[in-house]
Amino acid sequence: MRHFLFVASLVGLIAGCRHVPEAAETKQTPHWEAMPALPSARSNNAVGAIHTSGGTAIVSALGLAPGKQWTDVMSDAWRLDGSTWAPLPAVPGPGRLASVALGVDDELLLIGGYTVAEDHTEVSRPGIDIWSSSTDAWSVGPTMPVPVDDAVAAVWRDRWVVLVSGWSNDDNVSAVQLLDLQDRSWIEATPIPGAAVFGHAGALWDDTLVYCDGVRVVPATEDAKRSFVANAGCYLGQLGDDVGQIDWRPLPPHPGPARYRMAAGAAHGLIVFAGGTDNPYNYDGVGYDGRPSEPTNTVFAWDVAAQRWVDLPPLPEPSMDHRGLVNVDGSLVLVGGLDGQREPTSRVWRLVGL
Repeated sequence: MRHFLFVASLVGLIAGCRHVPEAAETKQTPHWEAMPALPSARSNNAVGAIHTSGGTAIVSALGLAPGKQWTDVMSDAWRLDGSTWAPLPAVPGPGRLASVALGVDDELLLIGGYTVAEDHTEVSRPGIDIWSSSTDAWSVGPTMPVPVDDAVAAVWRDRWVVLVSGWSNDDNVSAVQLLDLQDRSWIEATPIPGAAVFGHAGALWDDTLVYCDGVRVVPATEDAKRSFVANAGCYLGQLGDDVGQIDWRPLPPHPGPARYRMAAGAAHGLIVFAGGTDNPYNYDGVGYDGRPSEPTNTVFAWDVAAQRWVDLPPLPEPSMDHRGLVNVDGSLVLVGGLDGQREPTSRVWRLVGL
């Protein structure tokens, strides 16, 4: 699978990144606030938000517990209503990593991911599990044509799930898969124009999808084994009425080097990227090159209207190993992750004032 020597590939710091203008007096300055901590520390957990009769709830499922061994890949799930996390029924099947969660009305879609066996074999899961807040139960969703993990996913126009690239059992794929939630059918959309990647990050605002970076595979040669390298590059995909047709174009480089497993989400016309590391790893926080990976606290965003990168307040602490930055009533919430010591954390942060 992905346990090979990693050759780092970095891009330099980008000069001239513009800062978000000062907030008006009637509006809060963007800043991070602490929220109730998870009952159990988790990284690589899938996080989404759903709408309930009592308001918006955050759900965190699966992920890696302290210990960071194959036995620490979990299948539990938690729900935050107001100030209290409560347990949900365990996700069916074995625990897994690199899943993504999407909220659609009062349901949470838990998509893909991979399992880890005692011999470190990793298998990409093709299924989708659906949790309903009305029944408090999991049901089986449609199977992906191409199973992926470490992918970017978004809900488009409240009808379509968009899955962008990702890892599929033994290699990355360039596929973009669209799921019609009305009839549960799949469409093969315009593939990504750049290198196929895993561990990239991205989000959707209206009809505009942006994803960045991740890891590409360098094939084996007579002199070297297959390796995994950081992939610098951001792309914007414009979706429209011709479903499945995506108009892709490259974006200017974002501030700083290529990042792996950033958190990404969208709010108020900004597609926000937070944390991550410039040294990709499998799941324990040690890079493919054998060096411990170091998370960053950097936060930046693509301003969809202004068509430029903007700086945002840094995270209160460095963080990596994320599966999403969830929009909760206009703020963006970061749940868990690996901290500066490469340990799963229970901390939860919210970016407000955008």
